Amino acid sequence: MALALTTAVKTILTPTGSVSRSLFEIPLSDLLLFGVFLFVVIPFYHGAVWALVRVFSRESSAKKGGLMIITFAVMLLEALLFYAMAGSINSLLNFIFWFGCVMLLDATWVGLAHASGATNQEAPRAWAIINVGMLVFLVVFWNLPDVSLLPRYVLLFAAAVVRTALDYYFTRRYYLPDLG
Repeated sequence: MALALTTAVKTILTPTGSVSRSLFEIPLSDLLLFGVFLFVVIPFYHGAVWALVRVFSRESSAKKGGLMIITFAVMLLEALLFYAMAGSINSLLNFIFWFGCVMLLDATWVGLAHASGATNQEAPRAWAIINVGMLVFLVVFWNLPDVSLLPRYVLLFAAAVVRTALDYYFTRRYYLPDLG
């Protein structure tokens, strides 16, 4: 995740790889995609840390067997997809593609975890529903006509903010267990 974040910053600051630009030289479209990236990567990283903590706990590991390996493998794949997403901040369609891949992978992982009985947490079910909803949005978004690009970037940014707000709202007991 750190590499993906570093890549995202590098992508917007040095798009050609050599000359860096100031904050005021970055196109609004790139800033909006960077914002989308941040609004998605933060809850994923937060959730990944909690998932590993839960799987690592003595109580969970005794009952779950290889769940930690599977959880780690999925997180590694998600991190790779976030890296690709970060590197495509300058290309709306590539960015949407990688964003959709993250949503699909995470929803699939949650579905398989529940189907196998590997988890009884409420949060993962909400993650699957939220991520499938976002994936449907991304498919529709991908097929919108290219009338005016800037409103599309704003719409995508707004969707990412809503996705993260719903994520934290519906899974607040998972992210912040001490608040009950």
